[in-house]
Amino acid sequence: MNASELQDKITQLHYDNQDAYATRGRIRSIMNGGPSGILALLGDQIKGFQDWQVPVPNLMSTGLEHLAQKIGRIPNLKIDIPNDRDSERSKQKAEKKAAEEEAAAPTPKKKVVAKVKSKK
Repeated sequence: MNASELQDKITQLHYDNQDAYATRGRIRSIMNGGPSGILALLGDQIKGFQDWQVPVPNLMSTGLEHLAQKIGRIPNLKIDIPNDRDSERSKQKAEKKAAEEEAAAPTPKKKVVAKVKSKK
């Protein structure tokens, strides 16, 4: 393949994919947000409105909700604030629970003893 054939193939690919350029630009505008994102999101419905006439926060909230429904919900971050006022009773209860769980967990020694007992 020489340089002119390669250039012809590049030109052909460019013309074949030209229809997708508008869609890519629209998706990019929506993802970037801002006024151009709202314009791309609403399409022709917003033509003729001034920017101060459009209820942007409501539209953004609704648009994000619809987008989230289409691509899956964004997980909500919930961070528990550490409580510095733990009581002695709750600390003892947590330590006792941890000790019980540790005692119940199989250790290598317990596994060997169990295998020996099962073979007898």
